[in-house]
Amino acid sequence: MQMARALGLPVHKVYSYGEHHENGRVIGSILMEAMPGEMLDEVHEGMTPEEKETVAAELKHYLGIMRSYSNPWGTTVCSVIGGSLYSTRTCPRIFVPCDDEAAFNTFLHYCCRPTDEGYHGCIPFKEAQRRAHLMDNMPHQIVFTHGDLWSHNILVKDGHITAIIDWETAGWYPEYWEITTPQRWQSPDSFWPKTLKFITDDKYAEEFQCEIALWELSADAIAGF
Repeated sequence: MQMARALGLPVHKVYSYGEHHENGRVIGSILMEAMPGEMLDEVHEGMTPEEKETVAAELKHYLGIMRSYSNPWGTTVCSVIGGSLYSTRTCPRIFVPCDDEAAFNTFLHYCCRPTDEGYHGCIPFKEAQRRAHLMDNMPHQIVFTHGDLWSHNILVKDGHITAIIDWETAGWYPEYWEITTPQRWQSPDSFWPKTLKFITDDKYAEEFQCEIALWELSADAIAGF
């Protein structure tokens, strides 16, 4: 979050951080400033077309800022400070840095299940495996990524973005990750997937098809982890 703020993105100011122990676990707490606005997923239906276009343009601008900075860790997929990452769509959810995108792809296949059907029974295993591995031949830049860019993590007021919140999954990822990850569990024709595809000119359509196959193969493990 501090890095995002340093880049000029609309994020909370952090005042302090503390830890306490509870049932053998270390629990962290953060004191930060309150940001104005409401969650985009709760108010977008009442927004005018012009307001929606403004929000999309602002989000595209902020993503451009994030992607304009080079990864200080070279090709490594890692946290902002070069360490382990946390993501709700990987298994395990906390994982060590990957040296490059190829190593990251190998990690993503760690939870694939060699069954006759995928998670939803939509894609036979062999075909899903073939589709998922097409990503191996799609090189990407490793860019600064929010990692959980769902519409409920965007605050808006008066037709403008006031804050991007919940940066705990941020890190350096392949460029498609920001766009394809939030489309999971949503209809392709719903508001947020359409917005994400619009601001990137649907650049990651092929990657999204690979992702669907990978989710089919590994969703059981991820959901139950």
